[in-house]
Amino acid sequence: MTKKVVWKFTVIAAMVLLAISAITPLEDQDFEQYMLSQVTAELDPDNPTSVRGYQTFAAVVDESKLRMQDEQAKVRAGDLPQSDRRYASLYVALKSLGEEEGLDYAAYFPPPDGVWNTIASNLAPGIVKPGVTVREANRDKRNVFVLQRLLSHSKASVKRGLDLKGGVAFTLELDDSASNDVTAGGGGVSQLDKVIEIMNGRLNSFGLAETVVRKKGDRAVEIQIPDLSTKENPQIIEDLQRPALLEFKKVLGAYDSNVGAHSPTPQSLYDENGKIREIKEDRVLYVAMPRDNPSDPSSEAALYYVKKYEEATGSIIEQAYPSRTDSGGWEVSFDFTDEGSKEFARITGEIAAGNNPGKIGMLAIVLDGKLESAPTVRQRINSKSARIEGNFSYADAKALADVLNNPLEIPLKIGEMYEVAGTLADDALASSVKACVLGALLVVVFMCVYYFVGGLLAVLSVGVNVVLVIATMAYADATFTLPGIAAIVLTVGMAVDA
Repeated sequence: MTKKVVWKFTVIAAMVLLAISAITPLEDQDFEQYMLSQVTAELDPDNPTSVRGYQTFAAVVDESKLRMQDEQAKVRAGDLPQSDRRYASLYVALKSLGEEEGLDYAAYFPPPDGVWNTIASNLAPGIVKPGVTVREANRDKRNVFVLQRLLSHSKASVKRGLDLKGGVAFTLELDDSASNDVTAGGGGVSQLDKVIEIMNGRLNSFGLAETVVRKKGDRAVEIQIPDLSTKENPQIIEDLQRPALLEFKKVLGAYDSNVGAHSPTPQSLYDENGKIREIKEDRVLYVAMPRDNPSDPSSEAALYYVKKYEEATGSIIEQAYPSRTDSGGWEVSFDFTDEGSKEFARITGEIAAGNNPGKIGMLAIVLDGKLESAPTVRQRINSKSARIEGNFSYADAKALADVLNNPLEIPLKIGEMYEVAGTLADDALASSVKACVLGALLVVVFMCVYYFVGGLLAVLSVGVNVVLVIATMAYADATFTLPGIAAIVLTVGMAVDA
């Protein structure tokens, strides 16, 4: 055998090995076991975080599972509503634990040092652990990135479509009032591109893996979520569709501490013409807005005159998260950006400047056009944080925080939607695999019997070709569907015929 032939076979063997590495594992791995197998470091015993008992990531996982079990016991006993669960899955439990204990998960998964180790970890992650490379200043967002990366890598390398795995798919279309023009100051990013970015952020915060978000035409985005049932998660589409447009507005008048009420108060929400009541004060337009009583939702809503145009929007928020109230309920807290805290200080300073003895100005917090709260402002607030109070369950507070962290400025409406049951997908997968195996065996038998050694070489060549095709799809993060499997079978037939 000449050196030229040996060199060719060496290249082919290397390509086949890389291809096999790319398509393994073929099945989803246990998330917990995969995470523990990918840990590349333990915390320094002198690190303050490890003093609390989290020196190893295994201890973090054990604590998360313990909290999950305690919570499940409370739910079964009827001591905790299902909507108040904070540790519904291991992913969510780890995310919540990191927020509560101030843990930095990136510290457990540092990437290898050196160029050669980095290359080796990319080519052979089973031999050299790749760790998780993350460049995010915010700790909680960094934790979400680490968990999402580990969850994604624990899944099978070859992604199956909804027809082979089950799940739900739907389209979100731009509202008729919205255009898909390039946004001003958006760096050439269209509204549809922004929607895709926001949807990916929301799906990641929900702990969903292997999702597909892509454009469909010029005015719609298609979203595919495998392993999901709308019967078990009826709120998922609504949470994704929700705009979460947060606005801070001034309230006309003040709260009178002597009478325990604010004034002026609209006589009614609508005027005699059936339109929202408006009033102009010092050339500023105010509109009537109702606010439900969070402690008694069945009571009559209070009415306020709120400035029509906002002083600031949710863009001044850096991060939102659910937090406990003094009474044991839930609210949504949020931290401002550096510029946001200055803007909030300016707004509250202007309101406080108009205060008089016994009369205190108010700030309206409006979410998606609904007045959520109208706290009094006694003085200029230089705080880096604020909160939205309401009759929230934990699930409601978390969902609101998640969408506030990825706010939409564009109204969306649901277009097409279809759902594939998991059992139907399993049957389709089993049938397609059986057909492929049977067809491949018939081809192998025919080629070997009819062509002998030449047929065997042809079968090996076709096998290598199929492996390379599947590996290329895995590298490209493509999704296998029933038509895709049929195309591979057709490729085998054409290759043999040639």
